[in-house]
Amino acid sequence: MEDVAILVAVFETTFSESRLKREFRRVQDEFDNQRVSVVRDNRIQGISAKELVVGDLCVIKS
Repeated sequence: MEDVAILVAVFETTFSESRLKREFRRVQDEFDNQRVSVVRDNRIQGISAKELVVGDLCVIKS
């Protein structure tokens, strides 16, 4: 009986982890496709969010 419980726990954990990885990839893809405005070289530029680097000043609009 313990073997079955362990097996169920392993399958449940594996399934859960797989689902979380898929969800993370989906959210990451959404983020990567976002366009953001940054100040670089004293100019406002539109870039892909995945191109953000340290030193970029993000323009926040309200």
